[in-house]
Amino acid sequence: MSRWKEAAWGVALSFAFWTAVGLLTEPLPPLPPPADARVLRVIDGETIVVQTEDRSSERVRILGVSAPEICRPYTHTLPCQGALMARIELRALLWGQRVRLRAMRGYGREKDGRLPRLVSLLPEDANVALLLPD
Repeated sequence: MSRWKEAAWGVALSFAFWTAVGLLTEPLPPLPPPADARVLRVIDGETIVVQTEDRSSERVRILGVSAPEICRPYTHTLPCQGALMARIELRALLWGQRVRLRAMRGYGREKDGRLPRLVSLLPEDANVALLLPD
């Protein structure tokens, strides 16, 4: 086989391979656009309730933040104190503020109904503000 025929076969096979890959892989669905909302309530150190522009309320988990869970009343163990402090800090930062919610690929609605989102408090990012000291 001549060099030109080998090159033509190589190009044809390469084209066929990449065409098949493109046809077999489905395009990713588009992400929902960022949504503006107002924080109505802070549940714990990582969960807030927001009112969206269409007047509906959503429970949102802030992506990138992991805080202890709130304990039952009248239990005063150290993890409960940490959970309360996380809630107080998040309340001081976000309560009553206008925020922007951004979705990320791979994070759908959780089993408990929370919507995982990146939360931005303009001009700063709430995800970063929770991690950085004053």
